[in-house]
Amino acid sequence: PHLDERGEPEYFTGIARDISEIENAKALLEGQKQVLERVVQGAPLADTLTALMRLVETQLPGALGSVLLLEADGRHLRHGAAPSLAPEFIEAIDGVAIGEGVGSCGTAAFRREEVVVEDIAGDPLWKDFREMALQHGLRACWSTPIFGAQHRLCGTVAIYHRKPVLKEERASRVIEMVTGVAAFAHRLNRAAQQLAAARLGQHGHEAHA
Repeated sequence: PHLDERGEPEYFTGIARDISEIENAKALLEGQKQVLERVVQGAPLADTLTALMRLVETQLPGALGSVLLLEADGRHLRHGAAPSLAPEFIEAIDGVAIGEGVGSCGTAAFRREEVVVEDIAGDPLWKDFREMALQHGLRACWSTPIFGAQHRLCGTVAIYHRKPVLKEERASRVIEMVTGVAAFAHRLNRAAQQLAAARLGQHGHEAHA
């Protein structure tokens, strides 16, 4: 309180602090911890990636998360997880070949760098997929490559929005975390598959012997 000459309260000064960013950061760390626990416990890769995309959608209001994984041929992207995208759209892009001008994800995988499209309606990278995206209400798409060991391309993480959206610093932090966790989950899943194949081969050899 600020007092007047008679010692009576004349006016008050208050200080408020917005802690929403702190709370968001705590929620992101907690969500990351839970997803990593799923990975270590051996949860199916699809389930882990779905949980990761739901975390993204919680952290970035209005976002629709998607993961595409690179096939063994190194040329095509296959559906990994997209809990909020329409099944028809998922089916349409499943198996798309990477290349320049192949939407955000195909181009990001081809260039091996982030591709930010703030408005699908007017971006040339989406010329072959624009009509389909707009039919499903998608207007923006930011795609980031997922890299594994030795900088090997594993796939892409895409953030869609239903309106043109500029990418902000907070979104960059969330995406950086998500691609790191996705790469870790993919690496462990790949190692588990290789181990299972090796054991199967060993058992087959013993049976033959």
